[in-house]
Amino acid sequence: MGSLETRGAALPRGEGNWFVAMDLRYQKADEYWDFSGDIHDLKLEFSKLELALYAEYGWNAKNTLVFKGAYAFADQGPFDNDGISALEVGLIHNLYVDFPGAFSIYVSRPVTLYTRFTNKSGRFFCLGFNS
Repeated sequence: MGSLETRGAALPRGEGNWFVAMDLRYQKADEYWDFSGDIHDLKLEFSKLELALYAEYGWNAKNTLVFKGAYAFADQGPFDNDGISALEVGLIHNLYVDFPGAFSIYVSRPVTLYTRFTNKSGRFFCLGFNS
């Protein structure tokens, strides 16, 4: 359900320094194209509102901690879906800095949670754990 983009750079964040960016996105679909290129109406209109956060913290001179996360509200036909999605934690480790250039390695790990589905009446529909 998440759609985060990478913002990391090769230069390490200075020790104790933060960088935080937020994105608000809205997506909506009520039509689709088939393999022949013909357009059709979707049986169930889809929409999604997503608030995404990207943050870096300068742990020390060579290492920067990275966090990516999003909270999304999705709606398709009789079903609602909302929750935390696309969580990722990572580390940028700088190997070389000689201005104006730098070389770093980025290692990250997705963190998966559950997604909650409800129908329009608000009744609980399904609970699933992603792996």
